[in-house]
Amino acid sequence: MVGRSVIKGNVIRIAGGKYKFSRSRDIEGTVRLLTVKRDACGDFFVYLICDTPEVRRETGMGESIGFDFGFKGAMLAAEDPKNDIPGPSFFRRQKNAIARANRKLSGKRTGSHNREKARLELVRLHRRVANRRRAFHWELARELCKKYSVICLEDLNLKRMQTGHGKKAADYGFAELVSILEYVSPQFGTAVVRIGKFFPSSQLCNVCGFRNKEIKDVRIRAWDCPKCGAHHDRDRNAAKNIREEGLRILSEKQATA
Repeated sequence: MVGRSVIKGNVIRIAGGKYKFSRSRDIEGTVRLLTVKRDACGDFFVYLICDTPEVRRETGMGESIGFDFGFKGAMLAAEDPKNDIPGPSFFRRQKNAIARANRKLSGKRTGSHNREKARLELVRLHRRVANRRRAFHWELARELCKKYSVICLEDLNLKRMQTGHGKKAADYGFAELVSILEYVSPQFGTAVVRIGKFFPSSQLCNVCGFRNKEIKDVRIRAWDCPKCGAHHDRDRNAAKNIREEGLRILSEKQATA
């Protein structure tokens, strides 16, 4: 456990020295571990792990939703288009500035002072993108948890997504968003249910349950069920199936708890 004498106000004592730091938030609970890290820009950050009373609410009755991860327009596609979550694409907005900074860096002599300045300019741009994406994820996670009692998502095959979509998959930061959602959800009494990555959400007809294996081809964006004739939008149908499978999994968990 870190002693109270280590941190007083905005001053931290490390190895006999005193250092001022700026707080991004109030310190809550008992500090158990203190770590100081230096990032690629040369800036120092103080990370605290604290013991705090766990705030966890029971999952209540309310609206449930299923989201299909997508790259065609919406980052998260829902059954109803009005509930879609658009992709912010923070990297794409800064790609021209990042490209200029890369060219500027490549033109500087190795080991020179100007090269170090150009390197710092580039890494600060990347840090700005990452910070904006992270802030968006935290805000979105809180909004979703306030609105829904159950959120159903597919488990991610990140390697496959990055192979097929490259920078766009990294720009959306799906894995980070899901991790933040799972951290925030107990505070609001929201259940986040992950659906197995091999569940054929896009292939199943939500009306009759027929599995159309031809829909493995991601270029097919809409299809008609050969069995019942129902017309499906690929993403909307997948979102419906993800929600129903998530509710089934949650019901089984609650029954055996």
